[in-house]
Amino acid sequence: MRQEVITSHGTAVLVLDSISESTKDDAHCIIVCGSHGGAFAGEYAAKVTPRFVSFNDAGGGKEHAGTTALAVLDVLGIPACVVRNTSARIGDGLDHWESGIVSKTNDAGKRLRISAGESIQDAVSRFETQRQEPT
Repeated sequence: MRQEVITSHGTAVLVLDSISESTKDDAHCIIVCGSHGGAFAGEYAAKVTPRFVSFNDAGGGKEHAGTTALAVLDVLGIPACVVRNTSARIGDGLDHWESGIVSKTNDAGKRLRISAGESIQDAVSRFETQRQEPT
């Protein structure tokens, strides 16, 4: 599934069931995907370089494997977060968009005041608002 749900401040918000459905053409987009937040997903997203990306925390996983993508993307300064696996089904991007609640954010996301407990829709809105403010 690949769907543009909204355009926020001129930036397309794409909903994908898997980060592997993204392409280099999505570099200027916000991506909300149903993928787990593991290392492979983070590495794949790093090649696409979206403006912001969210994943599923997969319940954390052994040694936090379900959130490793956050660190991978932080190295590149790409804001990212994961949503609680209890708030949205893994592999279902639309469920992430409609019901996802942020459980963890990387440092780049924290600088934009994206935080645990807010909906992914609010996080996307906050990302765009913070990005638009002069520094």
